Amino acid sequence: MNPESDASNGGVRERHVACPKCEHGFNVPVTVSLRPDEPALQQLVSGRLNRVTCPECETEFLVNDPIVFRDDEKRFLVFFLPVEDTQNWRDAERQMTELAQSLFGADLPAVGAEFRLALTRRAFIEKIYLHAQDLDDRLVEYVKYQLQQRDGEKLDPIRKELLYDFSNADPNRLAFIVFDRESGRAAAGAYIPMDVYRELAETFFEPESQLQRELKQLFPGYYVSVDRLQ
Repeated sequence: MNPESDASNGGVRERHVACPKCEHGFNVPVTVSLRPDEPALQQLVSGRLNRVTCPECETEFLVNDPIVFRDDEKRFLVFFLPVEDTQNWRDAERQMTELAQSLFGADLPAVGAEFRLALTRRAFIEKIYLHAQDLDDRLVEYVKYQLQQRDGEKLDPIRKELLYDFSNADPNRLAFIVFDRESGRAAAGAYIPMDVYRELAETFFEPESQLQRELKQLFPGYYVSVDRLQ
């Protein structure tokens, strides 16, 4: 797997940016590719990745460029393609399809890799950590949908976003953080017993599983998100 020429420079490329306050232009190194266990992953989680300071007015701002996470050993890639409105996921998925085809060409089906699309940094981090914990994101999105149906206004998908809580230390819970979409702040928490997830996983991975067929129909493309069902 060899997704980006920029990634050959340690996953970093030079980028010309303009300060949003004083409009001063300057060059900065921007991370465009991440791999498992790299220090840059912690920078991503803390919000420091690709955050720069203007040398003219000292304004700090985020360079919100696309990033790819790649695990060559497990043949897994997540493309972060930032968009202003996540409701435009269809356009983003088309862009990712074109990108994947440009990278792998006619060999794409033979690559045998899992590809995912994330439209926000929060979702990008979630995909990486679900992968690290060997949790199937299709099942996790299905669980989110069930929680939304169960808790109604409390988890209204228009106003709230459910994301996997990778900081949860209780192995008996599959935990989520409820984010307010407008403020981007954590508003609450939710969880299901991990045994419930394991039961779903056992059913999902059975040969000719009905649940597997249903989830493939619900999430047929690269954008595996409960927002696809809204």
